[in-house]
Amino acid sequence: MDLHKNIGILLIHGFTGNLKTLSYLKDQFENNGFIIEMPSLSGHNSNYRDLEKVNYEDWFNDVENSYRKLSEKTDKIFAFGLSMGGALALHLQTKFKDIKGLILVNHALILKKSFKLLLVPILRHFIKFVYDPGSDIKDKSKTGLAYDYISLNALYEFMKLMEVIKEELPNVSAPLLIFKSLEDHVIPYESVLITLRSVGSDEIFLVHLKNSYHVATEDFDKEIIFNKSVEFIETILRRENGNEFC
Repeated sequence: MDLHKNIGILLIHGFTGNLKTLSYLKDQFENNGFIIEMPSLSGHNSNYRDLEKVNYEDWFNDVENSYRKLSEKTDKIFAFGLSMGGALALHLQTKFKDIKGLILVNHALILKKSFKLLLVPILRHFIKFVYDPGSDIKDKSKTGLAYDYISLNALYEFMKLMEVIKEELPNVSAPLLIFKSLEDHVIPYESVLITLRSVGSDEIFLVHLKNSYHVATEDFDKEIIFNKSVEFIETILRRENGNEFC
């Protein structure tokens, strides 16, 4: 019997990022028999101006609706998130306890501190967008992975989202596989530490990525992410099926 049959993986991209940030993993998972759902978060995958009127509850609704859609065609579901997508995956498992495991890549619970960041709640009333070209990725052949402009109002919503999810962490109960780039210029390592000391999960596995920046899902360590993710999923499935597939 195929261990991957009727197993769904919900892939969730990050803030200002697009579906291309998960294209390698989507293809690899599908080629290995998994059923994939990959929502386009509100305000993304279109024009950067579309982010201006989005709030974090829209992103909650996006992933919850995608989960429901995936649950209609699969027996078991795992959630995989990059950056803000990882935070959304954590939120999702607090609402849907049947999610079997969470895979987080440079997940966002806190941003690198800066004076400008402290001013975002005020500046958003006067400045709509700021220019921020390029993605934090070591493989410079990869381009077009995110907007070149950031909506300050959307950034404020992102900041509120992280605070909400930090409060939800004790309610996260699924096994976690956390990937963290040792050189991430967007999300500090503190995000991992917050997770380790706050989640209710009994099983947490941490993998350090040594050759990738923030967008590790399309960077030089992407094969490690895929292989370790499949290993994590298969371990949980075998255990749930009493080693039936071993």
